[in-house]
Amino acid sequence: MNNFLSVGIYSLAAVGFIAWVWAKAWTLNSAPDTHSDGDRSKKKAKKKKAKKGARDDLTEISGIGKVISGKLYKLGYTRFEQIAGFTKQDIARVNEQLNFKGRIEREKWVSQAKKLVHKKNNI
Repeated sequence: MNNFLSVGIYSLAAVGFIAWVWAKAWTLNSAPDTHSDGDRSKKKAKKKKAKKGARDDLTEISGIGKVISGKLYKLGYTRFEQIAGFTKQDIARVNEQLNFKGRIEREKWVSQAKKLVHKKNNI
């Protein structure tokens, strides 16, 4: 009987430990995402502002087709101004989100977007 009781206690301890590990993992995965620049409110404001206005046709940027523009729209990037204002951190994040590995830089999206913003504002 003693042996049975000790097996039960160890089993209960193991279940408790597993529950604790799951709870820790859950809180780590559900923690808010922080960016290295630490300025989430500005980025949220940019995205919110962009959603209010009409979307730009991002396919005017060489290297962005219908599929990629759709993905960018879903990520909240809908205007040339947003892409023109990409920081190095933004580029790294979008490259990672779209699984690009340097494509934004190679195709010079930021400089193209800046030209399109200038063109749009001068018309």
